[in-house]
Amino acid sequence: METKKRNTILLLSLVFAIFLQCKIDLPIDDDEDEHLPPKRLALRWEYKYEKGAGFLTLSPTVVSDSTIVFSGAPMLESLTILNGRLLWQSNLHNDMSLQSDHLLYNNEILVAPQTDRVLVWDRKSGNSIWNYLVPKEDVGSVGLYYNALEGNCFYLAGTSTVQKIQLLDGLSWSTRFYQRIVAVLVQDTLVYASTFKSDNRKDGAYEIGNVISIHAVTGDSLWAYSISGSAPSYTAPLLGDGTTIYVGSNSASGKHTDIFRTYAIDAHDGDLVWKTSEEVFTYHHILIGDTIYGNDGLGLYALDKHTGDLLWQTDLEVGHGERPVAYWDGYLYHAKGGALHVVDARTGEIVIHKMLGPDKSSVRVASAGAGAVFVQTNQHLYCYEPYQPGEE
Repeated sequence: METKKRNTILLLSLVFAIFLQCKIDLPIDDDEDEHLPPKRLALRWEYKYEKGAGFLTLSPTVVSDSTIVFSGAPMLESLTILNGRLLWQSNLHNDMSLQSDHLLYNNEILVAPQTDRVLVWDRKSGNSIWNYLVPKEDVGSVGLYYNALEGNCFYLAGTSTVQKIQLLDGLSWSTRFYQRIVAVLVQDTLVYASTFKSDNRKDGAYEIGNVISIHAVTGDSLWAYSISGSAPSYTAPLLGDGTTIYVGSNSASGKHTDIFRTYAIDAHDGDLVWKTSEEVFTYHHILIGDTIYGNDGLGLYALDKHTGDLLWQTDLEVGHGERPVAYWDGYLYHAKGGALHVVDARTGEIVIHKMLGPDKSSVRVASAGAGAVFVQTNQHLYCYEPYQPGEE
């Protein structure tokens, strides 16, 4: 009964949240109890944008142990993690916001897509190196999903194609699948893509999709695992650990003919390893060690990566959210309902609830790394010390 009630709430929430990858949430009061002081993280530094955040999708990204790169539209900016000192700024092409959830990088370059092109910067100086104009038939989807980078090869999730782009040289191959490409992942010499298609029927929407293996050198398809009734999540990345691919599912319509699950698929032959026995929506998820941590729209959950068992599930009790989940040193950080929430990754206990930034504006996204937690609001990027039990 509780599962049905939770799923009903999720579906109703989805009607209002569909395709709104970056919503502007109403600020909320972070005083959980008028008799108790609210719990907050210790602030290390803050950085105010020259302009507002605009249409913000990119998570602040730690690209070394000492620097954080983020987008406060219309610029890409790099700061020191230690004290927030500005290292460089780079104006974005045509002043358009970046349309990617995560910045991709290697030792030398940063890569991210906009609506109609892929941009490349020098990682240390922020100088623009190159941009690749995406073919018109794939404009409109580029950047809304999860792309992949290996060396100097960028794998783009287009409208219905997976494209391999040799950075600084151009298109290597393009493979069309006649379904919406949701995400791509690269491991060794293989590329994995998830696809999504929704068909309207008399009894409601029916969603289908595949997880497809592609040879990274030739672009040839090797195998496909088909999912029907609840296609791969259109907001979450594919996860992989070298031997297994993990894919979540949700609905673009709010209707379905099968329950939503997370699937584990053998990375070599496409055979099913397991699927969750309990219904789990996936708007975003990450793989940390032996555990998958996910966002189901209402709150967070944890799955055992070996068995698919649901370890815990917690409701954050405010709003609806599709943004990424961040992890650092035993705790999860998640922006939802215009505020930050911190959850114990071992138990699912909420240790900080509805925390606003000092500017009291909406919290848009959170990330973590290199011994720090980064929280981006409409006006500022804040750097906090990670949560420590008993420090409030």
